[in-house]
Amino acid sequence: MLPQGTAIIGIVIAIVLGAIAAHLALMQAIDSHATSLYRQRDVSGLASYLERGYVKRLMPAYNHGCLVLAQYELAGDTADAQETIYHLLEIAAPGEQRHDLAKRAINYFVSARDSAGAHRFVNLLRTKGEADLCDALDKLVEIELDGSDKYLDEMRAQLEYADAPTKRRLYALIAKQYDNHGDNAKAKAARESAQKC
Repeated sequence: MLPQGTAIIGIVIAIVLGAIAAHLALMQAIDSHATSLYRQRDVSGLASYLERGYVKRLMPAYNHGCLVLAQYELAGDTADAQETIYHLLEIAAPGEQRHDLAKRAINYFVSARDSAGAHRFVNLLRTKGEADLCDALDKLVEIELDGSDKYLDEMRAQLEYADAPTKRRLYALIAKQYDNHGDNAKAKAARESAQKC
């Protein structure tokens, strides 16, 4: 027979573990429902759901903000989308979250064809200490939005040592630079090379 103190500790641990499991299940349910609304392109439903008190309280602020950004993108609300990107930049943790945000933000600015917004975001991200990431983003913005082809030689040289996923990314950027340069045949060849990686 266990001493009474040990039994109480066991009960407390069971309650704590049960509460953690319930919280994780609720978080999964919230995320699944929000993702479902996004996939259905239900802008008003997603906006309403994200404003619910328990959703705002239980979701981590960064995750909630990313869903709010997705909602604004669906709605075509550029002013609020950009404001949300800058808010996320203030709360994103160094490392993985900032890399995730950089991908989301640059995809947004590229799809909106907003070079000035993209450069502004990269410059703000640089002030957060993400210099290496920002160097890569500057190149991407210059190629995708500013029509640059000045990284062709550098990227072709990198192909020799790159793994397959990196080669696919490099070939895509090389193809875009050939497009920017007006060399459609070489752009097509680079895209074909990307598919073979």
